[in-house]
Amino acid sequence: MPILACIGLSIIVYILLLSSIENTKTKQSETIHCSQCNEKIDPAQTKCPSCKEMLKAPCNDCQKMIYTNWRYCPYCGDTKEERG
Repeated sequence: MPILACIGLSIIVYILLLSSIENTKTKQSETIHCSQCNEKIDPAQTKCPSCKEMLKAPCNDCQKMIYTNWRYCPYCGDTKEERG
């Protein structure tokens, strides 16, 4: 019986720690900073609401939206030199 209690307690602690780690990851990725004015921005936006700097643009090769300051497209590997 004590073994079952230890296993149950271990599972509860594991679940609590796992949810805590996931919440931390979510909080860290909730905002980004504009490279032009350093304003906090929602990652879903493609343009900074403060200075109107373009944050995302479609990749010329695969057309997926990527941040303009990225050197490589993470989806197809296209480089910035090839894009512009």
